[in-house]
Amino acid sequence: KGDVPRSFDLMSRAGIKWLRDEISWGACEREKGKIVIPEWADRYMRAAVEHGVTPLIIFDYGNALYDEGNAPTSPEAQEAFGRYCYALVDHFKDICKHWEVYNEPNIGFWRPKPDPEAYARLMRVAYAAAKSADPSCTVVGVCTAGTDLGFIESVLKSGGMQAMDALSIHPYRYPGSPEGTGFVAEVTRAHELMERFGGKEKKLWLTEIGWPTQDDARGVSEQTSGNYLVRMCVLARTVPFIERIFWYDFQDDGLDRTCNEHNFGLIRWESFSPKAGYVACKVLADHLGGGQFSRKLHPTGEEDTRHCYEFEAADGPVLVAWSAEGSGTLALALEAEEVSLTWADAHREVQRPVDGRLTLALTDMPVFIRGWSGEARIAEACMSVAASPQPVGPGERFAVKVTAPSGSRVRLSYDPAAPIKAREPEKGEVSENTFHFTVSRQAAAQAVPFVATAVDGEGKLL
Repeated sequence: KGDVPRSFDLMSRAGIKWLRDEISWGACEREKGKIVIPEWADRYMRAAVEHGVTPLIIFDYGNALYDEGNAPTSPEAQEAFGRYCYALVDHFKDICKHWEVYNEPNIGFWRPKPDPEAYARLMRVAYAAAKSADPSCTVVGVCTAGTDLGFIESVLKSGGMQAMDALSIHPYRYPGSPEGTGFVAEVTRAHELMERFGGKEKKLWLTEIGWPTQDDARGVSEQTSGNYLVRMCVLARTVPFIERIFWYDFQDDGLDRTCNEHNFGLIRWESFSPKAGYVACKVLADHLGGGQFSRKLHPTGEEDTRHCYEFEAADGPVLVAWSAEGSGTLALALEAEEVSLTWADAHREVQRPVDGRLTLALTDMPVFIRGWSGEARIAEACMSVAASPQPVGPGERFAVKVTAPSGSRVRLSYDPAAPIKAREPEKGEVSENTFHFTVSRQAAAQAVPFVATAVDGEGKLL
């Protein structure tokens, strides 16, 4: 985006270790039969490596000198494409070991129309050329827009599995959540297809995925995008066959708030200022970078919308938890005087388990938990929240009863825009840790989540 050193510095600060970009065929072969690597590509690649960022470079697209600029399908064009692949790998083999064959050939990037058999032929040409230039390099193939199982199967039927070291997909699902759109099930189906064609030991790479923040029905808020980044990455780490994840993209592509392509970034277009996704990415890298997935604690069944996963990091175990529905209670038996909590927006707190139990109100924002020893176990909550009666209609009254540790003070919070109004209890209604409300007469049907917290005599969170 015109400020390469600054971009790579910001990547490094966020814990980003990889980038995906292109050095196109058209940029390298401007005169037929003569391949020249652009000077800017040298500067760019070396700057990335100097900042500790590993490049994955795409071999792409057509070239105006061959096949009328369409995707290379003729023998002459594919042979020329192979020469370009060889030259690129040979030139950068000391600093770049990872290459991807084309980009989203199942949609309009492959002109005049997608052709999985022709793409499979190109894969074989590119794979042979890359391995000839650098036998130790990794070649990634297929890279479909979405998880296009039909296109992938056609490529694999044409021998594509033998022309790649890993298979890539772009499983976009915005604006839906990773859990609500079946993210894990979808990527699992993709790898099962790989297994059918002899690719059981090969890994799946997600070389594009993201949630844009534009102002329309397909966009999400900046914080939601950051929450989904963490949730998607954590879920991906729980399956053994996903090896790499590339968020699309690092920087917004413009200033139009209604255009999705202008709003995928982790940082903004002109100012380079961080969006919520950048903060979430750094929090994720700080807690799980280099860590290994250990086990799942939640969900415990189909009806359980809580998520809680344990990872083993270099400095000890880490739990990450959230509620896919936006609210829930996590209760864990932990051996600790206190634990540290860090949410995806970088907010931090310290909380002390009560009688060896940590009870935590979950939201859609992931929280990272550190600072205990031994084994974390699911436990009964030391706090609970119950509303009665339920459901309740416009103009009607209800009460929220909180059960909390003895001697604690309870705080109850909820969305101030919710169509309810707190009221004083009447005679005979007074009860410890019970809160009374009236529903607005104009209220529409909706759910109102309540979050209860308990503090000790010194005001410290329990």
